[in-house]
Amino acid sequence: MSSKSDLDFKVFSAPLARDDFKAFYREQGTALLARYGVVLVGAFVITPSAAAVTYFLVLPRYFADYSPLISIWLLAVVVCMAVATAAWVFVFRREVRLARFCRVNNLLYRSRVQNLRAIGAPFRNNLNSITAPRVSGMFDNEKFTLGLHAIINDRDGGKAGVYTPFVFARVGLPRPVPHIILLNKKSRIIPTHLSARRNATLKLEGDFAEKFTLICPQNYERDALYIFTPDVIAAIYELAHDGEIELVDDQLFLYTRDRKIFHSPDKMMALFGVLRQLNRRFDRQTKRYRDDRAARKSENVATIAKRLKARRFAGQV
Repeated sequence: MSSKSDLDFKVFSAPLARDDFKAFYREQGTALLARYGVVLVGAFVITPSAAAVTYFLVLPRYFADYSPLISIWLLAVVVCMAVATAAWVFVFRREVRLARFCRVNNLLYRSRVQNLRAIGAPFRNNLNSITAPRVSGMFDNEKFTLGLHAIINDRDGGKAGVYTPFVFARVGLPRPVPHIILLNKKSRIIPTHLSARRNATLKLEGDFAEKFTLICPQNYERDALYIFTPDVIAAIYELAHDGEIELVDDQLFLYTRDRKIFHSPDKMMALFGVLRQLNRRFDRQTKRYRDDRAARKSENVATIAKRLKARRFAGQV
């Protein structure tokens, strides 16, 4: 993977070429029946032709007294097929465009990953999940992963429940830090059921006090405020008003529900801009960090601060 810091975002706006589809089929191993041209022919050629043959040849010959409702039904079938195909084409072209963006920038693109495992709170206790899509590689000399994650767990009564998908970005930190969470009061993507008596809850200054809550282990308030400075929080809020941050071990997770990131050049550019700012900020803030309360010199963080105390971790709707 390349470690370059600048990505080419112009490919989002460039028209798709035939080679882009060929490269997508080759990389993703797309089945023949799922291919772009086959679906178009099926919706706009085969279906209307079948409807026309039925209307002009089959019905008059074998069903001379057929109801006019059949004509309406045939027309509805053709229209529904055309609308469904147009919607599918719109979504599929977005996927091919994102895959091209990754290919041009030497990033790894996966259209679908089953049961992604990560140490972030929203990924815990997920019996079944889908990440579609997932983008990974190097940016600003750090490994990163970007994806749209949906949790599919059983609800009461044994029925499968699909929980609201969320976008996540994961980047590495130079060394482990205490488990700290920046909760968004509007979003709550991070599904931690926390007890204020068991963790420290910090009230932020200014306008951000009404938008975010900073949670850290007890007696680690100064550490949290040292890492989460006002300019960091402002950058997160500017990217996505529902954005949340989690620091756990040597990883940083950014969460949002804004799916436009995957098909909007401006959104994608803003995301990587924030990742760069967060990466450099946290790199500077955490590079020399060491917990004096750690029992052993080989440990960078005391055991009690590695995980926030919570009643349970589970996906939420």
